[in-house]
Amino acid sequence: QLRAELSEKETLEAIREMELQRQINWFTLAIVVLLGAFLSYIVWQQRKLKSLNEELVSKNLELDDHLVEKDSIMGILFHDLRSPMASIKSLSDLLTEDPDIDVPDDVKELLSELGHVSDYGLQMVSTLYSVYELENNTKSIEMKQVELRPLMAAIEEEFRSLAALKKINMNVEKSDASILSHSEFFISILRNLISNALKFSPEGKTINIRVDELDDKVKIYIQDQGPGFSKEDQAKMFKKFQNLSAQPTNGENSSGLGLYLVYLMGMRINARIWLNDRYKDGAEFVLELPRRK
Repeated sequence: QLRAELSEKETLEAIREMELQRQINWFTLAIVVLLGAFLSYIVWQQRKLKSLNEELVSKNLELDDHLVEKDSIMGILFHDLRSPMASIKSLSDLLTEDPDIDVPDDVKELLSELGHVSDYGLQMVSTLYSVYELENNTKSIEMKQVELRPLMAAIEEEFRSLAALKKINMNVEKSDASILSHSEFFISILRNLISNALKFSPEGKTINIRVDELDDKVKIYIQDQGPGFSKEDQAKMFKKFQNLSAQPTNGENSSGLGLYLVYLMGMRINARIWLNDRYKDGAEFVLELPRRK
């Protein structure tokens, strides 16, 4: 009887082991099947990603071609816009300024106005093209050492006649400091800011341009005695095509792009530009650039 009981226990134990082994086998099979499905999914995803990457590369190359074509078309467009206006400007100047050409006074006046309109059109086209280049990063720049003294002297000479016409006293402080910048963009920023100061300053006022040399940077202040900027104007002054409340004092044209262009060029040369709102006797712009010691 004892042997029978032992034999029965051994049989039951063997059955349990067989059942456990069968469960293990099924579990292993399920893992293998799941692992195979997962690996198949990974392979499918990799193939799909490869296909998408190839399609993306192809689309990027196609987009690059379109961008190059667009830049070429825009360059041709701006050139074609400039050419007829430049011709009209040259012809009107010739007819009004050449003493050998007899032109009635009323016609000469119309030709002079035509020349002014053409000149404004040329400036507008140039400004729009500059904005296009800066917005689309089509113009590469190289930062170099720029000496302030000769550039500030050239700027002073450039605006001397215009300041004299409006009886505006312009004081330009000279400096021997060097900055790390792009000379063309730096001069364009100064031109725009000084031009604005002259444009919005009444006759007999003063424009001060001073330089503050710090350890690692240079600040240039362009200060006028015009109407300044309202709080509403300050919120939108560096945006594109903004009509501000202040008006030019001598009927000068304003495109609404000057300060936006200054903002774009400033970003490209790592310059900070802001309006000093603590100055209350007009407007004072601050141009901050890294210093080259």
